[in-house]
Amino acid sequence: MNEIIEKFKKELGYKVSIYNGRLIYDGNLILKRTGIRELPDNLTIMGTLDLYDTEIVKLPNNLTVKKNLYANYTYITEIPDSLIVEDSIYLGNTPITKLPDNLIVNGELDLSNTPITKLPDNLTVRKSLILNNTSITELPDNLSVGKDLDLSFSQIKRLPNNLTVHGILKLANTPITELPDNLSIKGSANLIHTHITKLPDNLKVGKNLYLSDTDIIELHGPLIVNGNLDLSNTPIGFLPDNLTITGYLSLRCTHLKKVPNNLTVGDWVDLSNTLITELPDNLIVGGYIALDDTNIEALPDNLIVSDSLIMRRTGITKLPNNLTLGGSLLLSGTPITELPDNLTINGNLDLSDTKITKLPDNLTVIGDLYLYGVNIRELPNNLTVRDELFIRVLYVRDFSQINRNISPQHINNAILLERDGVRYIKADGIFSVIDSHHGNVYKVHQLGQEDKPLYLVTDGDNHWAHGATIKEAKADLIYKINDRDTSAYKNLSLDDMLSFEEAIAAYRTITGACSAGTRNFIENSLPTPHKDKYSIREIIELTTGEYGGKAFAKFFK
Repeated sequence: MNEIIEKFKKELGYKVSIYNGRLIYDGNLILKRTGIRELPDNLTIMGTLDLYDTEIVKLPNNLTVKKNLYANYTYITEIPDSLIVEDSIYLGNTPITKLPDNLIVNGELDLSNTPITKLPDNLTVRKSLILNNTSITELPDNLSVGKDLDLSFSQIKRLPNNLTVHGILKLANTPITELPDNLSIKGSANLIHTHITKLPDNLKVGKNLYLSDTDIIELHGPLIVNGNLDLSNTPIGFLPDNLTITGYLSLRCTHLKKVPNNLTVGDWVDLSNTLITELPDNLIVGGYIALDDTNIEALPDNLIVSDSLIMRRTGITKLPNNLTLGGSLLLSGTPITELPDNLTINGNLDLSDTKITKLPDNLTVIGDLYLYGVNIRELPNNLTVRDELFIRVLYVRDFSQINRNISPQHINNAILLERDGVRYIKADGIFSVIDSHHGNVYKVHQLGQEDKPLYLVTDGDNHWAHGATIKEAKADLIYKINDRDTSAYKNLSLDDMLSFEEAIAAYRTITGACSAGTRNFIENSLPTPHKDKYSIREIIELTTGEYGGKAFAKFFK
């Protein structure tokens, strides 16, 4: 035993001790990219064992690792029955072909990019099982996975019945053609670039459902997706009525001819390049509606769009009566000839390459106005444009009469919607269901989050704030109303770094975002794991399309 200790110290530079006949190393044993070929039997590592990119071909008998085992890019072909690892095992990019039966992995098990074709019986992985780019064609019926199951780019052809995935199921770019009955996915399901044609009636998905570039042709209802539903670039031509999507709905480049009745979407809807010709009267959408390159020619009266309406290169000739918009109106390349008087656009207005020859009276644009390629000879005296005017018309040379001051009643307006007795509100950048309302206080919840109530308060002068409690919401409202000192950020460049906490403070100070909205973005939209530091450039990229994102980017121009 002493000879082994001396050899270990001489060859590896690590000192081990003996306890009850076992070799003990008290700490993390980092041997990655060394020339090591073998380890002694009966070895216990009290921390992590890192063998990444070594020439080791076999693990020793009775090896115990108290934390993680990294054996990626080694020459290991199998692991001994006596191996004990108390956290994760990483074997990606090895020639491993076999695992022992009844294996229990308390952390993650990574077998990506290996030639393994079969998993053992009674395999239990308490965190994620990573099998992407393997030759696995099926899974054992008694498989238990505690978090994500990643089979993307594998040869999987079927999943076992009654499978429960407690995290994300990743099947992208696999030959699978159907899903089993009673499949339960607690997180998201990524099925893009598969040959799936339909979903089982009793499928349960906890978050997002990604089906773009599949062969899906139908969905059955009633269906509730507690996240995003992406069906873009599929042959689907029909959606069930009473469909509820708490996130976004993408139907871009599908065969859809009709938007289902009573469709409720918590975020944006993309219907571009579809076969639809009209929108239903009872559509509820919390974000923008994109209708680019469709055959739609008219919109229903009293249409309320919580964010932007995007209708480029459509046949629209006239806007509906009493149109309410919460964002931009993009109509470039359409045959539209006129706009209604007293129109307010809470974003950009793009009329480029349209048949418009005259702007309406009292037009207010709280953003940019695009008039490229239009035959307008003069601008009205009561035109208001807060930001930039983009125009290439030789007839118009005087822009001095354009009003640049926006009246407070045009800014931060809440958008209210109602259908079948249910009331919705888009305020402070958050779309939610109204549970109750008393004076300037609303009790609300976001779609699919009935168990997470929020409070929305206003001062009655178009200032709004959310909070987990009324007290928190009112405190945020006061924070928004008061002047916020942004001088500390004036000299920062796009490459300057802020800590995670500093980034949150900077974003809220510059944009006025409330704590509830910021917390919701961090919990549901910010990629994990969260980094210790972010550059200003990264923050701008991550918050594009989010509440306050445009204001934050503009601050650093």
